[in-house]
Amino acid sequence: MAVKKCESIILYYVWLDILTKDYTDEEIGKFLRDAYAYARYGTEPEYEDRGLRALWYVVRDGIDKNVRKYEAKSRQAAKAAAQRWEKNDASASGEMHPHTDGCERIPTDASAPYIYDYNYDYNYSNQIQTSSSQKKEPVWEDL
Repeated sequence: MAVKKCESIILYYVWLDILTKDYTDEEIGKFLRDAYAYARYGTEPEYEDRGLRALWYVVRDGIDKNVRKYEAKSRQAAKAAAQRWEKNDASASGEMHPHTDGCERIPTDASAPYIYDYNYDYNYSNQIQTSSSQKKEPVWEDL
């Protein structure tokens, strides 16, 4: 089996309940490492213990099912995104600016026409700089 694309695996309580009731910490650790190796790299473990082997078949099928669900969901999301981009060619329809700096700011009233006032920002930023530079330092007598 090939390397899986998922970045996580799901461990169900039912599986963990079986493991914690009947097996030692060492066996549980080995089993979880084997589940990780299978989910990540596709390496399948072999168990002499019939109970662990039976549990492994259930866990393996669960991991495979979750990987298939993840891959199907990923394909569906990619397909939906591609359809959105094909449907709304942003640069051709004029709905979206082709450049990231196409808008200076978001208008507060979306229904009103918007004209950007560069002087306002320039004057406002100068007022902030002027007012902060005009602060006087405290004098010892004022304290």
